[in-house]
Amino acid sequence: MTRYILSLTAEKDDSMKYIILAAVIVLVAYLAYLGIKQTKTNKTKLIAKLKAQYGNPSERQYEPTELDNIAFYYNNHKEGKPVVDDITWNDLEMDRMFALMNTTQSSAGEEYLYYKLRTPSEKLEEVEEFNSVVHIMDENEDQRIHMQERFHAIGHTLKLSLSNYISSFQELEEGSKAIDYLCNILLIASIIGFIIVPKIGLLFILGVITFNIIKYYSEKAVYESYFTCVGYLVRLASNASELAKLEGMDPKIRTYLDELEKHAKPLEKVVSKAKLIGTGNGSGGNIAEAILDYVRLITHIDLIQFKSVLSLVKGHAEDIEALLSGIGYLESAIAVASYRRSLPFYAEPEFVSGPELVIRMQDGYHPLLAEPVANNIDVDRSVLLTGSNASGKSTFIKTVALCAILSQTIATAPAHAFTTRFYRTYTSMALKDNLKNNESYYMVEIKSLKRIMDANEGEVPVLCFVDEVLRGTNTIERVAASSQILYNMAKSNILCFAATHDIELTYLLEDTFENYHFKETVTDNDVTFDYILNKGRATTRNAIRLLKILGYDEKIIESAEKTAEDYMATGEWHRR
Repeated sequence: MTRYILSLTAEKDDSMKYIILAAVIVLVAYLAYLGIKQTKTNKTKLIAKLKAQYGNPSERQYEPTELDNIAFYYNNHKEGKPVVDDITWNDLEMDRMFALMNTTQSSAGEEYLYYKLRTPSEKLEEVEEFNSVVHIMDENEDQRIHMQERFHAIGHTLKLSLSNYISSFQELEEGSKAIDYLCNILLIASIIGFIIVPKIGLLFILGVITFNIIKYYSEKAVYESYFTCVGYLVRLASNASELAKLEGMDPKIRTYLDELEKHAKPLEKVVSKAKLIGTGNGSGGNIAEAILDYVRLITHIDLIQFKSVLSLVKGHAEDIEALLSGIGYLESAIAVASYRRSLPFYAEPEFVSGPELVIRMQDGYHPLLAEPVANNIDVDRSVLLTGSNASGKSTFIKTVALCAILSQTIATAPAHAFTTRFYRTYTSMALKDNLKNNESYYMVEIKSLKRIMDANEGEVPVLCFVDEVLRGTNTIERVAASSQILYNMAKSNILCFAATHDIELTYLLEDTFENYHFKETVTDNDVTFDYILNKGRATTRNAIRLLKILGYDEKIIESAEKTAEDYMATGEWHRR
């Protein structure tokens, strides 16, 4: 009877084992099915998002430090290159231009796009090559989407600057693995001790785990930011390899993808060794990763692997750099293709050579304005703009400056046609007192203008835009000094667009500058502007009439008008 009962019990146990095994298999299969289904759903949503986003300006909002981090690639690679300097960048609100254009899916893409906008090319073949890649991206939606899927898989490093951390890898000390190996030896010894003497061994295990965790956090604090970057490098290299596997790609794009594969291959060891590092590669949030986090805490396996990976990363700096720039270049081209679609119209610039300093713009408009007014200009010498406040002078010169810079960076001008030559473009517009250095507005102004004159070296001429020349000083000295500065610019191979309220300059400089103006219409109760550029100097004086519109006392207005009339008649000021 006892044997029979034992036999039944054994059979029941065997049956239960099979049931449990079957349940586990079903559970694993179900989880695998859910994983595959979620992957397909995510892919479908991503493709729909990419298609909807294409041709629309980016709506992404930036935290204050984000743009500083994005600029690190530019800061690390600008040496020896022509650049859009900080004053010009800020005058033209180029951060806003970048933000509208930045539909990239990865940190490599957005850092390279920022770099490209700040480093105007001075070679026709470079502009034409980038333009041809932009065309391919625009004309081949399937190819573009497949590439963007891989760029999305690479992703962003959030608040970290990828370029900055990668460059600092070279200075980072590898550190000794001895303490990490000691932690594992103690862990193994404590487990053995637990098997031999459970009660004492349990205390030993708890003590070792506590020690290992404390040492883990103290060490990881030094390397944690780099863990994120290693994770990014893994995604960068592995997705570069996946990009190279894409079929049916345009031959020109295939050349770029093959180059990526060439530089991804030497990083296969990095990808392999980095698998156990907590790299923040998007795999978090599941049970397996959570369990692995505890394993890392106790065994330091990620610290050991990181220290091994560090030496490999240092040895492949050129390959990593090539991947960053190669992927960034391709993704920038997609962002520019999308940006072009978002514009009401644009022109691919025509570049001319020869001694003449030319700018020919047809229907140029400011791309940051909701309802811009288009203007034309065709000049081969410097331009002086006059007109009242708010008439359109500043917006016009910013429009020409943007057309020039965007032509040499992304081969795109917000105009129906834009003809230019290669320039080094500078502005002096939205200046402020420098309280930190105890500098007056006038001091800041003359330093800004001096930097433009000093830049006039080499074969590439300077194109400059100046708003209200020397507004920080008195009328007599302003007219005297600004006339000489502008005259010397025009005579020194600098093409200058200058806006001013000083009509005297239009006469003093008429031999070297062409005069253009904007005008307004003043009625009894209102003032209106058409923002259309007109040839010649401004001939109307409406500042005093505007006082009347705003309700100033009639006595003030009458006295002001008579004072102005006296000055025009005698050349002397008399207060009434």
